[in-house]
Amino acid sequence: MAVDHRIFSGPQLQEDYYGPPEWKREILSRFDDVDLRRYPQSNVEVYRLVFLPSFRKPISIRIENRSGSYAAIATRLNGTAGFGYDELGRQESERARFISKDDWLAFNQLIEDSRFWEMETLDIWDEPVNDGAHWVLEGENGMYHRVSRITPSRKLRVAMLRMIELADARGDYEGYFSE
Repeated sequence: MAVDHRIFSGPQLQEDYYGPPEWKREILSRFDDVDLRRYPQSNVEVYRLVFLPSFRKPISIRIENRSGSYAAIATRLNGTAGFGYDELGRQESERARFISKDDWLAFNQLIEDSRFWEMETLDIWDEPVNDGAHWVLEGENGMYHRVSRITPSRKLRVAMLRMIELADARGDYEGYFSE
């Protein structure tokens, strides 16, 4: 039986939970961001979480290592994610903050512990829900990988939530921190 991958009430999805290529372009353009596979600087290791909660403002968080300078960049939209990309809104805010090397190393340990680089892009058992969130985590460190989840594994969820904390956005998404 084929799995019907729809994000909430959004468009039919083909490649992954980002949706068809035009949907991915639309989401990234709303965040004024680029495809990590085409990231402009080759000396940057970067992870991006696109977090699309049904009834809260979508947020994109990048955690970057630019030749030993570490940062967390959070971009928030002013819409909601649970009703298709027409309701995502436009960029409301962007804030960047430096993080320590220890924060970077600890985050990388969470990525390693989650086995992010070994995960399938999609979990065939992951079924969209009407009230929840969609989590897309991408990494680029000379190679590119992406996982897309409605229900991330515990270890992957810990790494994703750590990104929200490093971006100083925990208060806005507090409900997602409880088990």
